[in-house]
Amino acid sequence: MMISAGAVSNAGNSVYLHTYSGPDVVIGSSSFVGGLSPLTPATLASEARFNLRNTRFGTTGSVNVVISRTGTMTGTVLIAATPGAAMILRDGDVLRLESYDSFDDAAGGDAAWTDVEWTFQTSTVVDLGRFTSISGMTTTGGSGFGTDTELAMYSSTGVLLRSNDDFNGGSGSGFSGMTLADGTYYVLVVPYNAGFANGLSSPGIDGTGPFTLSFDSVAVASGTLGANSAFWYRFEIGPDCAADFNGDNTVDFFDYLDFVAAFSGGSTTADFNADTVVDFFDYLDFVAAFSTGC
Repeated sequence: MMISAGAVSNAGNSVYLHTYSGPDVVIGSSSFVGGLSPLTPATLASEARFNLRNTRFGTTGSVNVVISRTGTMTGTVLIAATPGAAMILRDGDVLRLESYDSFDDAAGGDAAWTDVEWTFQTSTVVDLGRFTSISGMTTTGGSGFGTDTELAMYSSTGVLLRSNDDFNGGSGSGFSGMTLADGTYYVLVVPYNAGFANGLSSPGIDGTGPFTLSFDSVAVASGTLGANSAFWYRFEIGPDCAADFNGDNTVDFFDYLDFVAAFSGGSTTADFNADTVVDFFDYLDFVAAFSTGC
């Protein structure tokens, strides 16, 4: 049983710690089932919520997750929901879940959770490739009640680097003036009314619809936001990669095929070692670079 007694950190709230064991994963959604009972007549089901924190990042930085939007309840009600949840989890991470009430209706406990099962699902992470630099990042948003995005960027270990809503006064989101060090980064696009913390996000439910993600005004991805949805992307910052022969920011077999085609045709683009002669040494140098990767 978990008790919701008042606001986050109320001494009467219950806390549950869960240690994750397994490979590093990225979470994009969740499903929740649990019984909820009122401990005071005035409480509402929509007031019983959870505060979530990854203790790997210390004692600060958490997100609040709304489980149910149901109103009054008489006796125990079964809550089945798909609350928004987005995470970067590593082996050994300890998740701290605190049940709380958004409005303290009375002294003591307000509501009690029983038989709770909260399952987190892994997300597809779209690899956007390698870039030498990125100074700006934006998502499109609609006017009026159109798509209203929120945007966050995390380090490879899950540290929240920045987040934004309503970039330049619009309903899209974005960052500008960035100088990023070489390394791997994660980008998260979610609907409006989200929360962000180190390694975590609680996506919102408002402003859903299609969006486009752009780096330095060049579109790199797109999708359609639904309630509580989360779109994860990954990219790298680093020097130009010689093995990326076709310049698509990814080193794969298509680079090899494109080089072989250029080499076979005697194209000057196959002069890999830049000695002004296309010969077998160019092929050997490319194969070495391709084998090493970036």
